[in-house]
Amino acid sequence: MGTVKGLLDGYLPLDAEDVLDDVGFTIQLDPRPLDASVPRHEGAWVGRCRRISAARLHLWGLPAALVNDVLLVVSELATNALRYGTVLGFRLIVTTEKVGVVVTDGSVRMPRVRQASADEETGRGMLLVQTFADAWGVRPDGMATWCTFTIPERQS
Repeated sequence: MGTVKGLLDGYLPLDAEDVLDDVGFTIQLDPRPLDASVPRHEGAWVGRCRRISAARLHLWGLPAALVNDVLLVVSELATNALRYGTVLGFRLIVTTEKVGVVVTDGSVRMPRVRQASADEETGRGMLLVQTFADAWGVRPDGMATWCTFTIPERQS
């Protein structure tokens, strides 16, 4: 199996010959301390990532349940990039069998799955990614997180 060329060549497990759609962008984030809140103009990019994803997935006629799962994960990964990164890179790839999502944050901090306590307001994002995506991983340098979703076979 080949891999999709570019951002995660060799890491994103998608067959390059079966790509139907490949869309994305990268923006530079405003410098700020790690614990500072995300400016409103940057926070709007999470919604843009969701709208791009929804439009492209609906274009290919993918099931609503799959679209909802992808949108949830896109929200989590984009939000993490805005909170912890220096850039927001977003890529959505649709193949004949899978949907791939790649979010770049420019940070070497490795995302991790953890169990947040009931009174914590944050800390569940990567648990949601692990729960809803079929597979996920992080580029070895920590600067990008990818995940894939299997497209269910269509019933005739």
